[in-house]
Amino acid sequence: MPKDLKFTRKRERSEEITSSDSSLFDFKNEGPSTYQQPPLKQFKVSASGKVHFHKKLVEKDGVQVLRDAVKFSNDKQKIKLLLREFTTDYLNLLNDSGQEESVELILKLLNTTKFVEIAEICVRSLYSIIERSGIKDVLWRKLSPGFDENLFHFQGALDSNLLALFELTVAKKIFDPAQTNLALQVSEKNLRNSGPSGRIAAIRFLIRLTLNENIPNLEKLSELEQELRVMCDDRDPRVRTAAIEGLEL
Repeated sequence: MPKDLKFTRKRERSEEITSSDSSLFDFKNEGPSTYQQPPLKQFKVSASGKVHFHKKLVEKDGVQVLRDAVKFSNDKQKIKLLLREFTTDYLNLLNDSGQEESVELILKLLNTTKFVEIAEICVRSLYSIIERSGIKDVLWRKLSPGFDENLFHFQGALDSNLLALFELTVAKKIFDPAQTNLALQVSEKNLRNSGPSGRIAAIRFLIRLTLNENIPNLEKLSELEQELRVMCDDRDPRVRTAAIEGLEL
């Protein structure tokens, strides 16, 4: 066989194999695939290790998370995880009855925990619930009697958070006048003997309390102005800013 013919046949055979093999990967000629990937289920693993499907998140589960937190009152890490789960997954889903029960459970936890960090989370959670609630006055009546003991128990560690909560209740017109003396004592203490966050919280509360009256008391306004002018010379720029903003109101 001539040498040229031999190479020609080998080349033709090679082209046939290549053409045949390439058809194995040419899916566009086979029509649409009948395989469909099943949809992924949307789920979330909670801080406590429990799997929740988002569509099944219901209010009673949030209340149960708080009940569990109360049970683990001596386990700081466990309580933190449960409170994080509550605030992340459930707090915004509560209706009126769920808010009432949640407030009672958080207050119970606040009264029993010995951990300042847990108490701070509790107060911030109460703030968030009241801020969103349509029954703010009902919730505050449940809460307010429990704060005196905690102010003493934690030796001022909660002052800035509590003053922020007091400021909210004054703004929403649910503040109990019977607590005015207590709130003023806490404010005065924080203006003189606390960190920047405490001084700022005290300034904001005093401004809110003084200006929220239907007929502002001129004597109180004058006292507030004098106090704010002193705070304008504070060593912390954030405190100075809060005082200056108060004077501009």
